[in-house]
Amino acid sequence: MKKDINLLPWRLQQRRRQTKALVTKCVAGAVLCTAISVGLYRAAEQYAKQAEKLQHEYVALQRELQLTQQHIQQIRHHQRHDQETQAITKETFFLLLNQLAELPLTQGELSALALSEHHLTLTGQSVSQEEFDRLNHFLTEQALFSEVKLTEFKPQAQEMRFQFDLKLQVTP
Repeated sequence: MKKDINLLPWRLQQRRRQTKALVTKCVAGAVLCTAISVGLYRAAEQYAKQAEKLQHEYVALQRELQLTQQHIQQIRHHQRHDQETQAITKETFFLLLNQLAELPLTQGELSALALSEHHLTLTGQSVSQEEFDRLNHFLTEQALFSEVKLTEFKPQAQEMRFQFDLKLQVTP
């Protein structure tokens, strides 16, 4: 007689456990893959938004740079025209020095003298109103100056500060 041993229920249980473990691992893997995919998608969206924002900032900076460069070019262009100086003649220069030596300042004095192109700026102080009036009259009577402007006048307790802007007569 032959006896058969039926191992099928034991194998079935083992197979069910293995299948259950496989399904659990597959579900966990699918959940993990889905979570990673969602995380990567959100990170990609965030980087895309940041890249778009940086692109807009870059475009704005490019426009600002272009405007600044145009402004610099305009300033350089104007500066070149301003720097194109015309030399004054020796006679005019010596006449100017002689007239500066004859300024009617007895107690007052000049503190600064600036000559640029055809403009002369005199800065100084006088002790009295009479001395200032003599200086103003002297400057307006000179044929060397086509225009005399008092650009600054500050009377103080002991002195009067002044600044004249004189335009030299242009000789052709």
